[in-house]
Amino acid sequence: MSKFITVRNDVGRMFNVRLLKKGDKYGLGNAITYGNSQPLVEFYEEEERESNNLYGRFIARYDVETIEERGGNLLVLNLGDTGCHVTGDNMKKIIGELL
Repeated sequence: MSKFITVRNDVGRMFNVRLLKKGDKYGLGNAITYGNSQPLVEFYEEEERESNNLYGRFIARYDVETIEERGGNLLVLNLGDTGCHVTGDNMKKIIGELL
């Protein structure tokens, strides 16, 4: 199973954040095997847990470089949903514990 952590943003929404590496399964029903050597960071909403995904409802996926470049800054995950973001403190935790 891929490494993941859970963070809670400043408006109380919880996100499971997963590090996806080469050989890990992902996608609907974990039917796809990730084949790229560059790791990705995936964001799932915890409270919107879907029966076919143990991480929750998929929100967004970014390459590790993008996450590292953002550093301790807020990251908006869905522009159409003002509460769908991770805070600067969340980003520090993601970088420190997941990457």
